[in-house]
Formats: sequence, structure tokens, C-alpha cells
Amino acid sequence: VGSLVLKEVGVLAEAFPASWALVGPLACVHTLVFDAGGAVAEDLPALAAHVGFEPSVDTLVLKEVGALAKALPTLSTGVGFLARVDPLVLDEMGALAEALATLPAQERSLPSMHSLVLDEVDAPTEALATLRADG
Repeated sequence: VGSLVLKEVGVLAEAFPASWALVGPLACVHTLVFDAGGAVAEDLPALAAHVGFEPSVDTLVLKEVGALAKALPTLSTGVGFLARVDPLVLDEMGALAEALATLPAQERSLPSMHSLVLDEVDAPTEALATLRADG
């Protein structure tokens, strides 16, 4: 998990993301955080994430603003062997329909998630996007 977070807003709970993450061999967790703070909700994504062999999650987040729902996307995601998801999102503002798009997504080999998110502002429903993504 490699994260470059600029101007992230929040409180104390930023240390939680990997506390319960069950990560396979050759996984790496890198976090570069500038001016970071976070709400408990922002740090929940990796708490229950069970990631397979050689996982990679890289996130570049600039000017991120969110609520509890932002932390929910990966709470129940089981990522399989070497699955890959690469979204490029610029100036994203979402609604329920956006969040539902990936509910039945089934990803398996080569787990890698790369997200470039600039000026992201999202509704609680965006967090639903990966709640049912099981690999």
C-alpha cells in the first residue's frame, strides 16, 4: 500500500489502516503523508481487507475531502490472486449510481489498485462501490 496524501484532513485514527489487514508474501506498505490528519472513518479501509499474493495498492490523493463513507469501500473486499484495478479520477463528484457500478465486480489475479484522485468530493453512496467486490 503506497500512499501519497497531500492536504488530507482528519484526526488521530490514521494509524489504523493496516492493523487487521492480512497481507500475503512480498507485500509492502509505504505511506508518505504531508499535513495529514484523519477521522476514524478515513482509516478503516484496510482493517478487514484480506489481500493475496504480491498485492499493491497505490493511492495519490490531492485535496481529499470525505466522511465515514469514504472508509467503507474496502472493508469487506476480498482481493484474490494478482487482481488489478486502475481508476483515474479527476474532479469526481458522485451519486448513488456511481457507487453501484462495481457492486457485483469480481476481480481475481494480480491484485493492484492504483488511484489518482484530484479534488475528490464524494457522497456516502460512493463507498458502496467495492463493498461487494469479492475475489
